[in-house]
Amino acid sequence: MEGKDNSLPAKRQYSKSCSHNIKGKQAYNYQKKSTNTREQNPTDAEEQYQLGQYYKQEHNISQAIYWWRLAAEQGHYNAWLELDQYMDANEANERGLKFNKAQRYDEAKAYFMIAAKRGHKNACYNVGLCYEYGRGISRNISMACYYYKKAADLGHSKAAHKLTILQS
Repeated sequence: MEGKDNSLPAKRQYSKSCSHNIKGKQAYNYQKKSTNTREQNPTDAEEQYQLGQYYKQEHNISQAIYWWRLAAEQGHYNAWLELDQYMDANEANERGLKFNKAQRYDEAKAYFMIAAKRGHKNACYNVGLCYEYGRGISRNISMACYYYKKAADLGHSKAAHKLTILQS
């Protein structure tokens, strides 16, 4: 697995237009009224997602990402969608590497995909590995070749080598 790609901008530009939803405000009120530690640090994925929505409304994207990440790692689909929109490519790839090392391949692949969509060459290579070896997704050599080609086109030499081997 490959790490940081220094060819990308360090930070993604964040959208200034944040949607306002009632659930986000409810999550804020939930947090504000909490009296015990468990309630102040919710473990429920939906509550974590809603806290992320609240912080998004308040234009505190780093705090929103923190809560969305917790929800996403419990499988909350909408939290993954939010992370996909806001997470920096290098950070997503690095988190993918940590999950890969822990053999949590579903989460690793999801983070690699976020970074690969943004043109992170190492993440493209890592997604190719996921497809080649069936880690976090069904084994699919044609998809592995697709991502290896994408990484090779971005200048990843190991991906070019893998592509040559798989296509022969």
